[in-house]
Amino acid sequence: MKSLGVHSLSSVLRIIVSVCFYAQAAFFVVLLLIITGQLWLQGERQYTWPVAFTAPAVQKAEKVSQGISAVSLKATEGQLSFNGKNHWQLELFTMLGIALVFGTSLFVTLQLKRILSSFVRDKPFLSQNAGRIKAIGIALLLYSVVSAFFGWFYVHFLNTRFAAELNVHFTLHWDFVFLLMGLLVLVIGEIFRIGAQLQEEKALTI
Repeated sequence: MKSLGVHSLSSVLRIIVSVCFYAQAAFFVVLLLIITGQLWLQGERQYTWPVAFTAPAVQKAEKVSQGISAVSLKATEGQLSFNGKNHWQLELFTMLGIALVFGTSLFVTLQLKRILSSFVRDKPFLSQNAGRIKAIGIALLLYSVVSAFFGWFYVHFLNTRFAAELNVHFTLHWDFVFLLMGLLVLVIGEIFRIGAQLQEEKALTI
């Protein structure tokens, strides 16, 4: 199978990326609607948040503060589960975490979709593609930095409300993979920029 053009590997990848993009967008909208709707409901609901911490395997507490109860910490799964009354702070952390992940993922898949569309037209070295690839790199770098800041506030929130009663210390886990990926993608974007420039110069000399 050829790499570029119609009925090529690029066209298959474009279809896969397009399906992933629209599936992510639909799932993201549904999640936001569910979380937003829960703000208007009365009573308690269960929260499950990913965490990193130093502690024994499992910790439990009946109640850690007003409005939060049935707290369970599972080291093997890296999860903190608790029942809490609907509160804007709890919902805000949930929504920000989801928006950060899905927002970055949607932006990256959208750029990939556009890049693969140019591959299907058999025009890979375009200045627009160089800009799109660089945009992906910048998005990954921003995700790494913003997630670190969000993680700091997230850990501070957990330590002030759960750490003492559970006898644990929540820690910040910063993944350097996205930082390295962002830098690598920026280099690839520069290669595409040079390729597009050479393509344009070649077209002018013919």
